Amino acid sequence: GTGMPRPDPMCFGPATAVVHDGRVFLFDAGAGVMRRMAAARLSIRGPEAVFITHLHSDHTLGYPDLILTTWVMGRREKLAIYGPVGTKHMTSHILTAWKEDIQVRIHGLERNSKDGYRVAVTEFDEGVVYDQDDVRITAIPVQHGCWKQAYGFRVDTPERSIVISGDTAPTPSLARHC
Repeated sequence: GTGMPRPDPMCFGPATAVVHDGRVFLFDAGAGVMRRMAAARLSIRGPEAVFITHLHSDHTLGYPDLILTTWVMGRREKLAIYGPVGTKHMTSHILTAWKEDIQVRIHGLERNSKDGYRVAVTEFDEGVVYDQDDVRITAIPVQHGCWKQAYGFRVDTPERSIVISGDTAPTPSLARHC
């Protein structure tokens, strides 16, 4: 989805998937992210990595759903999250809020994996934030209201490049990366 904060039944929250050789990279986790991933026939066990542009609620309302649903659907390893400063704090609070659910799913009747709900958060500033197996992702600082940290991203593969702007007006840094 590429929605906005105003609830629109025809438009889900911000979340953009980039797929390279079957590998899914997700940018933002707005409301409805897991339903849209399922509709797009992307793995509901989760993307290889998630990148958060900024911590506005409309870009992160689906974050708990992303963490927990991918685990319930079979994810066994930590979910890789890359986000601005504050992402670790947000993640910690999400896991605390769902602590009882997590305990029941590990020790109750479901018997989900004991580690699949975990999240590996990497907080970043500008520059290359991910570089593995022919995929390089660069965080581009953008201006978005009074947020101290808001980013767009450039995704480079051997075949092509794509730039995701995040929420911003035209900025020189974004234009340069395009």
